[in-house]
Amino acid sequence: MTKFQQEENSPVQKGKNFEMKIEKLLTDANIKCEITGGLGDKGIDIKGMKKGVKFIIECKNWRTKNIDRSIINQIEGVLS
Repeated sequence: MTKFQQEENSPVQKGKNFEMKIEKLLTDANIKCEITGGLGDKGIDIKGMKKGVKFIIECKNWRTKNIDRSIINQIEGVLS
């Protein structure tokens, strides 16, 4: 496996790909949004607006793990 293939399959890259898929789904549904994820994103991966209502999304592409209270607390901290 080449270094490029390793980077392409890294957890970080998989997360970015998942964020882009979610953004496309929202955009295809005529929901205005943008990816904001990255270092220092405070748990906000996508920001958007629909009919004047602002929203934030924290993307998790987990197969074997549920979202636990610590993730919810992190998002609540951003909102307060």
